[in-house]
Amino acid sequence: MKKCIYSIAVIFIMILVLTACKDTVKDEDKASDSNVVYPVGSDEKAKLVKVHGQLYIDMGYVNSAVTCGTADGEITSSVEPSQSPEKDNESNFGKGYEYQLGDAHHINVNIDGRWVVFQNLAISSWQIPSCVANFKAKITETSEDRLLVRVTDIPDNFKWIFQNKQMEEIKPISLPIEKLNMEDKKKKEEEINNLTGRTVQVWFDGSIKNSAAEMSYPIELGEIYKISLIEE
Repeated sequence: MKKCIYSIAVIFIMILVLTACKDTVKDEDKASDSNVVYPVGSDEKAKLVKVHGQLYIDMGYVNSAVTCGTADGEITSSVEPSQSPEKDNESNFGKGYEYQLGDAHHINVNIDGRWVVFQNLAISSWQIPSCVANFKAKITETSEDRLLVRVTDIPDNFKWIFQNKQMEEIKPISLPIEKLNMEDKKKKEEEINNLTGRTVQVWFDGSIKNSAAEMSYPIELGEIYKISLIEE
């Protein structure tokens, strides 16, 4: 009888110890993740920077409308990637990066020679800023995985990307159809053969290749952020 009571007591103590350990692990995990911030739609840690008392988050877009290379400031200190900057001119991705102030909600940080757009973390909306290169085009051909388009309109501040050519002088552009923004996948598959003649708006990082007139290949864009059908 005593042996049985002793065994029960030992088991009870072990359960208490295991429960305590489990709670401790949970508390440690919670503490270590308290400063981890993730960008919208991503499982990766976000790039953050603090300027003038505001936290800004990397939107993943390049500002192709920057006309002046003069910086308004520089990131002078850095914290760990899993942490949030606590003081001005501090980031969680390194120091020595110059930045420019943008509109009321954005700043631009010079990363690897490109001005990357950061948005005020307090802003809940996530829209592509007007400083991101874009144009409108008409679909002339479609295939299983590509769209061939002709440019019909370019905002004035992005015409330099196409060497300020007239629309008819710009070669056709090849686009990956997977970037076409259609919420209903089934609808996308059904309409893919009926896209010729439709107009799209394209947002990209401002880089192009195969633009020379003597090249027989269509123009290809660098990083494409979004392709949207325009209802007419």
